[in-house]
Amino acid sequence: MNFEYSEEQQQLADSLRKYLSGKYDFEARKAIINSSKGISDEAWSTFAELGLSAIPFSDADGGFGGGAVDLMAAMEAFGEALVVEPLLDNIGLAGRLVARLGSAAQRSQLLAPMIDGKLKLALAYLEPGARYEIATPGTRATVASDGGSGRSGWVLNGSKAVVVGAASADRLIVSASIGSNGVSLFIVPRDAAGVALQAYRTVDGQRAADVSFTAVKLGADALLGAQGQGLPALEEALDFATALQCADAVGAMKSASDATL
Repeated sequence: MNFEYSEEQQQLADSLRKYLSGKYDFEARKAIINSSKGISDEAWSTFAELGLSAIPFSDADGGFGGGAVDLMAAMEAFGEALVVEPLLDNIGLAGRLVARLGSAAQRSQLLAPMIDGKLKLALAYLEPGARYEIATPGTRATVASDGGSGRSGWVLNGSKAVVVGAASADRLIVSASIGSNGVSLFIVPRDAAGVALQAYRTVDGQRAADVSFTAVKLGADALLGAQGQGLPALEEALDFATALQCADAVGAMKSASDATL
């Protein structure tokens, strides 16, 4: 098996390193961390312009049809600069779930602007005290009528922990149980009534939040994929993102080693 990056993959990483070395040095990163948003809009736009947010999505959704390996060289460069913008959480977790489970309308509404850098997503799947158990979320969704019109909607109640990028996200992808019927995923506007965020900075400088959902009313089209069938896609997205996170860690370790030597 060939473990070398292709010419195109290496060129992308080199372009990213060139930008990061000029615009994302340690002092610039410190200023970003200490800003009110905790991320750089300029950096986010540049990542989209370089095509990073398009790589793992299909041609039909406006992407390049790539996989984890196509992103690994770029993720190593991210690790070297200790980038705090939650691109991985957008493309490797939330975006991947929309791509795999979403209807044509949901993919068009969310993926196209996300790829262009105009919309941010975040995945809310961890829960307080759950110890990384994802198969039986305590967050609950119940069916509710929509103002007597006969159309079904949903009501969401529960809480999620350590949602990376939640404060800057436009939409949250939230795992929930509907009765005892497996894991279901919902698209929730971050500013919907009943959604409350307690934001904080993580130990590595990223922004995360604990999020509570209190009688959050959602339309019927908020359900992502089939009811109760979200677990396999969620597990696959976590595996995909883990591979990218490992590449990010390799970049951070290489940078630390080079600096030490």
